[in-house]
Amino acid sequence: MIEQVETLEEVIEPYAGQTVWCSTEDKVYRFDPIEGWQAIEDNETASSIGMNMYDINKQIIAQLPAIDEENMIVVKRDIIRKYCDQMKAEYYMMLCRDINYYTVFKIDLKLADEIIEDVLVECANCIGAIKSIGFTEDEQALELWMTNEEGTYVAYFFPYDQGVIICG
Repeated sequence: MIEQVETLEEVIEPYAGQTVWCSTEDKVYRFDPIEGWQAIEDNETASSIGMNMYDINKQIIAQLPAIDEENMIVVKRDIIRKYCDQMKAEYYMMLCRDINYYTVFKIDLKLADEIIEDVLVECANCIGAIKSIGFTEDEQALELWMTNEEGTYVAYFFPYDQGVIICG
């Protein structure tokens, strides 16, 4: 289990191999009794601690509180709406491979104000408590993290116009 800490100093008695995520630095560290705390780079994660970044993120996200109602209003406006305005797609998909969840959304671009935000959040809530919604690094998709009693899952929400073929 990876612990979340604000600073490495708050770990009082570190032990060999202990792995923590330092939230103020947004880095994962492993403790070595001789060398002390060592930052783990993305490309060495799997070999050095036997986990990939996805597994590390799942453990970290599981420890976070769900987004409260007040902050969800901001997320809907500043993240989801901004993203949809930028992408201007007619079709979107929400995909969560871990649980084989695939939902296609058709957006009426003339009537879409505030509707997609509510529907997307409602769908994500069906998977579990929403812990995080944000842009992927390349800003081509939204990344949604949810937790339920069975686990922590990530879903992606992205334009899907090229994935829908209309016949007739």
